[in-house]
Amino acid sequence: MKNIVNDFGWYFLENDKSILNNIKFAKDYKRFHPMETRSTRQIFTALSYCINFRRAIDVGAHYGTSSFHFSNNFKKVEAFEVDPLIRECLEKNVNNFVNKNVTVYPYGCGANSKFISLLRNEDSHFTKINKKSNNLTEENSDSKIIPLDNYDWQDVDFIKIDVEGFENEVITGALKLIERCKPIILFEKNRVNKTPNPLTILNDIGYKFAFRFDKDDIIIYKK
Repeated sequence: MKNIVNDFGWYFLENDKSILNNIKFAKDYKRFHPMETRSTRQIFTALSYCINFRRAIDVGAHYGTSSFHFSNNFKKVEAFEVDPLIRECLEKNVNNFVNKNVTVYPYGCGANSKFISLLRNEDSHFTKINKKSNNLTEENSDSKIIPLDNYDWQDVDFIKIDVEGFENEVITGALKLIERCKPIILFEKNRVNKTPNPLTILNDIGYKFAFRFDKDDIIIYKK
């Protein structure tokens, strides 16, 4: 099992290159916070489309770098992280946030509730859900996914989805919530498996492209 380490005030798994590069960037350029990186621009561009800042959902919260920014902008933040190892770091990081408005959930999100196995990248610790997970039980699984439609939140203004190619499943399990609340959605593009863009699922609801980045898209509801 990987050790949990702390640097620059953030907990993460030992030798995780994804965050070590961020920390080096912050130290080299004497930035206030190690998470002032590429993803920060995406987040704040997406937030510029928000009218209300009541509740944000962070699907694929990882170590909490997005949740950190959301906690400074929204009244409530719901953070979902499927990997138990990373989630332990997430919980420690959230406890250090100045704003105590982030709730961490011990699940990932998907189209249906089920137990799943995980595929881990040992260098970056960006975990993928094994789409071939079938008939698993709590005893022989790595984690569990649930639909966001399990929750009856009425005030969701923003959803971020970064789940390594599982975006469409997350959207499918959140259609009622999205149609009800019509949040701004920021999601990572799945460029590897060439699955349909999540917008194809939401066209009928009234969603359109708002902004495109190299790796991420922002979509918004338009009447």
